[in-house]
Amino acid sequence: MPLCEADDCLNQGNFRCSGCKYAFYCSEKCQKAEWRIHKKGCAMNKILREMQEKAEEEEARKPLKRPPTNRCTGCNHKFQNGDDEDWEEDRDECPDCGYIACESCVSDTSNGKVGSCYCQNSNFGVPYCVMSPRWYHMSSAPRGRAYRGDRHPPAEYEDPGVYEDKPRKCGNCSKIVLCLKKEFL
Repeated sequence: MPLCEADDCLNQGNFRCSGCKYAFYCSEKCQKAEWRIHKKGCAMNKILREMQEKAEEEEARKPLKRPPTNRCTGCNHKFQNGDDEDWEEDRDECPDCGYIACESCVSDTSNGKVGSCYCQNSNFGVPYCVMSPRWYHMSSAPRGRAYRGDRHPPAEYEDPGVYEDKPRKCGNCSKIVLCLKKEFL
């Protein structure tokens, strides 16, 4: 947690400025004391934040350009397709975004992605919501965002105490299931 923005205050800033969302304060008293100084920057930062959010929303709506089918999207390895009928077995292709990964990229964990495609809510067609949470569940570049949605892995893999009390609609796949409690995501 960041420190309070007020001069000479070294407390943790638990409250965020509701305008710009960048400044933190430890109390309403510190926020009021700092407001005269913060006011000008707050308005500017609020406009910049709104512009950034709008640009990110527009970028997220644009479909990604599908990568070439004869190369691995991860390492750019060229597939040898000539007369060999088995060349497609050496690669994985996401049906949604078209990301193509060779066998070594799918199994490589050194890049932190473990064969992640461009999709935000799934990996090579398998929804993240049916998997146990992992740090590497995220879309790869250019968007590169971690999956933060609901999860409902099969109960035999998890402790029953980690699930919510009542079934509800999953925000990712729309199935009515017992989802993991927020503290276990």
